[in-house]
Amino acid sequence: MITGKNRIFSILAHPVDLVRTRQALTALRWFENWGGSIVTLPHTIAAASRCDRPTVRSGAAGAVNVIRRKPDSSLTEELPDETGFVTDGAPLGHCPVVHGTSPGMRDSDPLPVDPYHLDASMMVTEVIMIPEETTLLHLAAERGCVTQTGKAMREGHRAAIFDYLAVPGDPQLPKERDHEIEG
Repeated sequence: MITGKNRIFSILAHPVDLVRTRQALTALRWFENWGGSIVTLPHTIAAASRCDRPTVRSGAAGAVNVIRRKPDSSLTEELPDETGFVTDGAPLGHCPVVHGTSPGMRDSDPLPVDPYHLDASMMVTEVIMIPEETTLLHLAAERGCVTQTGKAMREGHRAAIFDYLAVPGDPQLPKERDHEIEG
């Protein structure tokens, strides 16, 4: 049931421009029922600069994927990418080649590695979720590599985000396994 006590969560994502994202975080921190936000490219770096308490991972990267509002209106941040990425694990006997940057979302983007250096003993993985099969993954599969799409990271990422946003004893935030995130 929706009441005045429900906590609200948001997603700050493209195509909203950078200035609006910064303004949104400045405003949202003062809403007592705003629990936090998921943040996507291209806003991950700008959003990190608006937070008050980075974790070791987000502080080292200077970027953020999820923000949580504390009761004192301060914003804490986290970057659970690697948690999500390794939740599927790599098959034994494979050398992982990990593409962890945004180029590859368009066919015209440059490849992060020369696909002719890939061989069937390697596993090639992506963090990009759309398109699900990037040019790199397509070429790696043609060369006999085991591939892993960004969708696999998303599955582990989802659990890490829900765990981060959960407040102990707060029944308003459902457990990840009970709800699906579209996209």
